[in-house]
Amino acid sequence: MCRWWYGNSRYLQLQRHSTTHRYSGQVVYHMTNLVQNSPFISNLVLKFMNKHWRLVAEKFGDPVVAVGARIVMKNIEQLFNTVPMLELIRLTF
Repeated sequence: MCRWWYGNSRYLQLQRHSTTHRYSGQVVYHMTNLVQNSPFISNLVLKFMNKHWRLVAEKFGDPVVAVGARIVMKNIEQLFNTVPMLELIRLTF
């Protein structure tokens, strides 16, 4: 992490990051409202995903993990840009 100053406060800044994922054993998906206003179809899709979990994980795992990681990292970056480093440390201990 790099640090930058604004006034008398020091802020954290994220450096480059990358994501990878692995799974061991069976993957089980728990999701709701996959198809808006259609719980029946949502349940069918979820059953398919859990029955064919390996195919779903291999075909869609990387993009899903990448999107999730991007969202999390964006939120962390907003936190770091808003809250000074010493305040973050104070809040964690």
